[in-house]
Amino acid sequence: ELYCETLADGRSLEDTFGPQSVVDRHNLHDPARTVGSFRELAALARQDAAVGDAVATTMSGLADAIAPWLVRFRPETVVFGGSVCRAWGVFGAGITTRIGAALGPDVPVRVMSDTETLSLVGATSLGTA
Repeated sequence: ELYCETLADGRSLEDTFGPQSVVDRHNLHDPARTVGSFRELAALARQDAAVGDAVATTMSGLADAIAPWLVRFRPETVVFGGSVCRAWGVFGAGITTRIGAALGPDVPVRVMSDTETLSLVGATSLGTA
């Protein structure tokens, strides 16, 4: 549950890389094509390569931000969850590449839409291992 961790600037990962933050960043940099939701932004990113590249670059920063935790804890699998993962096709490759650089290419990156039970599933898996 790294989403609530605080970065050096005092903002949380969620406030920096969460769906609304990415939408706000896009709207600030491209006011001619504002969107109201991450879903709209993802649709635009799939149609416009420049928008797709901007979203991918922003989201790749998430992998850089969590890299210290990944290197410290050396997880066997990295799991991303939440509604933003419905647009994994737009930005997932960059995140996966950067995680591979931090942990090695053999550590799988998984995407889950269910964020309500991910922690419980992980704890249960650990407890039964």
